[in-house]
Amino acid sequence: MLAAFEVDEVEDQRRRALGAGAVTSTGLLHALWLLPSAIPVPIAAVPTVKRHRLSNAPSFVAVRDTEFERLYAPPGVVRAVGFAKGSAAQRLDRATRFTPIVQRFIVLPPPARPSRASVMRAEIDGIGVLVEESPVRIVVPAAQAEYGVPAVYRWWLAELAYERWLMKTPSRSAEPSGSPGR
Repeated sequence: MLAAFEVDEVEDQRRRALGAGAVTSTGLLHALWLLPSAIPVPIAAVPTVKRHRLSNAPSFVAVRDTEFERLYAPPGVVRAVGFAKGSAAQRLDRATRFTPIVQRFIVLPPPARPSRASVMRAEIDGIGVLVEESPVRIVVPAAQAEYGVPAVYRWWLAELAYERWLMKTPSRSAEPSGSPGR
């Protein structure tokens, strides 16, 4: 799977200064989700199971005598995903099953000519079909992402993309922060 990731430069710089990387622990992300941004929350108001995770994430939570304050912000936003492995039918199946909170595409090698049935299914399901040519040929444009209700899943997607982005951006590498709360 490929991801179109838009990094938040301010959050990236903040994390690099602290030596913090991606937060891939879903337990920690769920605990962070409980806290509003920059508003102190009494520790007693946080479920006991979440307190330990938050207490062990100093780059993302300020712990005071009786309060937690979330410092965490997502490292960016995943705008789109593309599927480029397997047969065209397998790619289309994966894209269709993936959440529509991002634009979804299948990427085909040249000189691909998808079947009419595949094109119709892609159009119905809102899946974009691209052929890797220069320039890229758009066979079917993707539907706009569905925004819906915000959820921690968006954070997790962004963190996974950020983790990969850090690996591919050597001058910006940082230690992953996925271990707290795992």
